Order: sequence, then structure tokens, then C-alpha cells
Amino acid sequence: MKIKDFTKKIIALSFAFSLVFLACDSTSHASTTNRKDLMHYGLQKINRETFNLRDMKEERFNKLENDLDSVLETGVDNADINSYFYLTNNLPFTSKELEYGLQDTGLKGLGKDFK
Repeated sequence: MKIKDFTKKIIALSFAFSLVFLACDSTSHASTTNRKDLMHYGLQKINRETFNLRDMKEERFNKLENDLDSVLETGVDNADINSYFYLTNNLPFTSKELEYGLQDTGLKGLGKDFK
């Protein structure tokens, strides 16, 4: 009798252990799938932001080119208040971008000062 009870207990414990093991295995699989989805979503978001930044940079440089043409036609004294060449306007360029623009002007190294 004791052996049958002991056998039943072992079978019940092994069954419970296998259920727990299977539940943990499926949970880890779900978290791996979830992690992959989150990584894919994160990469998509990074790509979207990269394209947005590139487009914004292109818009800034196009506006700079248009403002330069306008200032060359009308003169610096007649610069529009929305122009990048209006003296009190802050430039939306980073100091690194200004550094690159000032390379061949004899003002190399002063990009951070113009910012």
C-alpha cells in the first residue's frame, strides 16, 4: 500500500513539474517573440526619425540657399526678418555643421562661436 501511494505521489509530482516546465518554456518563447517585435518596432522608429532628420536638414540647407540668393540680390541691409542672414536670428545649424561651412573661409575652428 505504501509503495502504491509513494508511486502515485511521484507520478503526481513529475506531472506537476512537467506542467510547470512547459509553462515556463512557453512563457520564455513568448517573451522572445515579444522582444523580437519590440526590436523590430524600435528599428522602424529609428529609421523613421533618421529620414525625418535628413528631410529637416535638407529643408534647412534649401532655405539657407534661397536666403543667400535673396540677400545677394537685395543686399545684406535689406535682409528679410525671417532670413538666416538677419543679424538677430539664431541659426538652426549645429556647431559641427557651421564648422564644415567655415572650413575654406579662414574662419576654421569658429563654428562653436557662431552658434
